[in-house]
Amino acid sequence: MRIEEVEWFQAGRWVYVLVHCEDGTIGLGEGGIHGYPEAVGGVLQAWRTYLIGKNPLQIEHHWQFLYRNSHFRGAVIGSALSAIDIALWDILGKATGQPVGRLLGGRYRERVAPYASLLMEEPVKMRDRLSEVKSQGFRAFKIGWGPFGRALDHKLDEAIVKAARDGAGPKSKLFVDAGASDAYWPHGLKWALRTAEMLKDYDVGWFEEALKPDAIDDFVELRRQSPVPIAGGEVLTRRQAFQPWLTAGAFDIVQPDVTKCGGLSEQRRIAQVQPQSFTLDQHLRQRRDVAQAQVQPLPRDRMDAVRGITDQRQPLRRDPRGMVEAQRIARARRCRGADTRAPRPCPSSAR
Repeated sequence: MRIEEVEWFQAGRWVYVLVHCEDGTIGLGEGGIHGYPEAVGGVLQAWRTYLIGKNPLQIEHHWQFLYRNSHFRGAVIGSALSAIDIALWDILGKATGQPVGRLLGGRYRERVAPYASLLMEEPVKMRDRLSEVKSQGFRAFKIGWGPFGRALDHKLDEAIVKAARDGAGPKSKLFVDAGASDAYWPHGLKWALRTAEMLKDYDVGWFEEALKPDAIDDFVELRRQSPVPIAGGEVLTRRQAFQPWLTAGAFDIVQPDVTKCGGLSEQRRIAQVQPQSFTLDQHLRQRRDVAQAQVQPLPRDRMDAVRGITDQRQPLRRDPRGMVEAQRIARARRCRGADTRAPRPCPSSAR
């Protein structure tokens, strides 16, 4: 089996890659960096020459080659590498007829509960939105961004959380994402400590991105004093970036984004990088197949039974066209044996 072609296209803020093999097998991968999809596409185009003609089943070899030959690393490289890595695992699963979770060592769970991720709104709208989504069958919810913390009104922050709890009901799980990676985030440690105390009263399961993403010492102190678990890490890439945060004990819940940290291969390494106990919450979006692959081999004390496999905040929330378009293209290539060697970035139907 050899790689015959690599193509990519953009859908909203996401980049999808299709890796075609000579026998007709197609692997689908996703790169999830926000704001720079063209840059990710440029990296994928540059890597195309290397990948064509190679054995797609040598996943670790290709991961190491592409990573080690990328001298200026970061989120763009991590996102492109994630897309290729996920696609190659997809090919391996199809080639062996096995679920990727089994190939990674076996699953600890057969089922996981998804949480619906929602933008925060004014209290009445927030309560009604939670009630609406709950009626769809969700029993776990994450609310984030919006006016929370940005209106500089602690009473409004609490009113939003109270409304969300009222809409979700007392038995549902509720998580809060402050979104402090925002460029204009106005708060620091004192606000985060005060807010964590408030969140305790509403049985919030974790407090995510409560501080600016480089404030490692403040995160350590927040985790030490907070009555609710502290979550973070989605802005980090590579296990080397996670190492100081895990060593310092900055998070209760670590949130590597599989679409930019280096794919399934690197996310698995991140989970194994530090012996101290923490929980891994795997950030996902539309990809159900990636979610299924990730119900896989991590120590039980690091596995959270809730996964963010839906993201109601994003423009694709009601029609994840990127995933649909990628599957349509893959089926068309298989059926007609089309010549795919010309790169096809950003088809208009996927926008």
